[in-house]
Order: sequence, then structure tokens, then C-alpha cells
Amino acid sequence: MCFTGELSIKRAEIADIAARQGFYVKTGVSKNLNYLVVGTPDLTLLNGHDKSSKQRKSETLIAEGVDINILTEHDFLKMLKL
Repeated sequence: MCFTGELSIKRAEIADIAARQGFYVKTGVSKNLNYLVVGTPDLTLLNGHDKSSKQRKSETLIAEGVDINILTEHDFLKMLKL
């Protein structure tokens, strides 16, 4: 699992929540990623793109057949029943 964008919960806190639920939290996107949780993008960091580099890389890997689920923060917390 990896997180991108601005989240309503501090990054360290939501990573800890995910780890306690059994998820292995990573800082980057790779073929071994199962979930990308997307928060609100910071437009000042996107260099003219509408999505983060993590989300774009995940979408490229998905197009190549890698099974990555892209979730909003809301859907992730709902999945955990928080």
C-alpha cells in the first residue's frame, strides 16, 4: 500500500493504521503494490499534470496488466470500517 496527495489524517498516522490492519506500507509505486490511496492532489507539486506521479505510474502499471487498486482516502477508510 502506498499513499499520495494530501490526506485528512497525517501520513504517519494513516500508515500506522494501515500497518495495524495488516498492510505493508511503501513509499513508492512498484509492480508489487496492491493499493494506492489517493488524497487531494497538491497542484503546486504536479508540474502541470492533473495526477501525482505515483498515480500516473500506477495507471501505467495497471495498463501493463499489474493488479493495483486505486482508492480514494474515503474508500480506504470505509474499507477498514473507520
